[in-house]
Amino acid sequence: MQKVTKIVLATSLILGLSGFASAAQNYKRDRATHAIKSDNNDISGIKFLLGAGVGTGLSADAGNGGFSIQLAPNPGLDAKLKLGTGIFTTTSNSTLGLQATIGVGANALGSGTGFNPQYSVNLDFIQAFKIGSGYVKLGYILGAGVAIRTHDSGSNRSGSFSGDTIASGAAVFDDSMITGDINDVGKTTVIKQQFGEVNKKIQDLSSQITSQANTIKTQFQNGNISQGVSGFKQIQGLASQINALGFNWNNRFPGSRGSVPVFANSLGSTYSDQAVKILKPVALSSVQSQVSSAETIANEAKTLAGNPSQASNIQQAAEKIQQASTKLAMAKNNLQSLQNVGIIDSNDYTSTISPGDNAVTQASNTLKTTGTIGAQAAQIANLQQQLADANRKATEDSAKQATEISSLQAQLKEILDQARIAASQSAAELEAERKRREASAKNVPTILPTLKAGLIAFIGKHQAVSLEYQYYFRNTVQGMASSDISLNYTYYFGGK
Repeated sequence: MQKVTKIVLATSLILGLSGFASAAQNYKRDRATHAIKSDNNDISGIKFLLGAGVGTGLSADAGNGGFSIQLAPNPGLDAKLKLGTGIFTTTSNSTLGLQATIGVGANALGSGTGFNPQYSVNLDFIQAFKIGSGYVKLGYILGAGVAIRTHDSGSNRSGSFSGDTIASGAAVFDDSMITGDINDVGKTTVIKQQFGEVNKKIQDLSSQITSQANTIKTQFQNGNISQGVSGFKQIQGLASQINALGFNWNNRFPGSRGSVPVFANSLGSTYSDQAVKILKPVALSSVQSQVSSAETIANEAKTLAGNPSQASNIQQAAEKIQQASTKLAMAKNNLQSLQNVGIIDSNDYTSTISPGDNAVTQASNTLKTTGTIGAQAAQIANLQQQLADANRKATEDSAKQATEISSLQAQLKEILDQARIAASQSAAELEAERKRREASAKNVPTILPTLKAGLIAFIGKHQAVSLEYQYYFRNTVQGMASSDISLNYTYYFGGK
């Protein structure tokens, strides 16, 4: 009986130990199965990745004591692809990763525009926390990199940038008209500076005209008509330079309207006309004195010729008529010179010289009528011949001077024509150079440092979805958004 009891106890002990062993084995198997299932969602080791994303441009501005982000004006669609590698490790509650990527994308700078290429290199840090079994992990992504962007579509599209429209208006010596786009400081400043330089040259030339006119006025007052006429030719040359400067400037902005000033047409001629208004009365007064002197002498000759009772009267009358004719010829020559350069016109010439002409003619007729002796007749004939010669010489001199003036005017016209042609060519060359510079600037890529921040969600071991915001530093290029936001999908492969 005691032996049977021992056998039963031994059997029970064996069965109990077997049960414990079986339970322990089952427990270990369940733990291993759970661990295997948990390990299937962990991300670790070296991974390769391929991703794509879409987004849009944002405008980020710092001012008024704060920082604001808003959708860029006329936003367009951004698209990109990325390829890279990363290394990951999984802890008890999160996954840590560091990945490096290269990307290529296209950025729309506004509705209705083409896409512009963008290339990027990024280094990102990722931490994602397990949710439940770890099949879904939520976390954040932080990164830095470099973006290489082109801006072929130009300006007036998206992002924070300056406008680029400048037109042309009308002004005379007033650079306050240069307003332009208030943001387009660069172009407005350059045009304003160039206008100021041209305006300064014109003002200097106008000052020279004023100074020269004062000198000529003094010369006319002193009866020195020939020097005054020579000085006025210099005024005409200065006026032509002003006309050329104004023409060349205006021709740079043909047919344009807006805020760029232009000079009044024939501005130099305006200065020349003002000089004429000052000099004309002084010049006529000087010549009228000469004509008045000739008229006085001719009247004295007429009186003497009208009293032939004394033989000496006839001789004196002839001499005075000759003196009057000489003075009158000089006056005619001066008037013709003034008319040739445009200080007076033909009406001024006629009205000024007529009193002297009439006085000499009347004196000559009186002398001819009263002189009956042969000697007197010979004197009269000789006097008439001298008068004719004097008039002919004055006419020839005037014609010669007129020819010279015509030649100078022809040369001046040729110079102005050449200036217009040169200005047209210069404007065309400037426009071509401007377009070349713009095209060259568009072909130069822009390299910008970037910072990235976003949210990321892992789904299983191979897929991730992220919402990322990226800011571009040193973004001073027109037509380029200062930042963007994008929704991205990434597939991971390789590794464990």
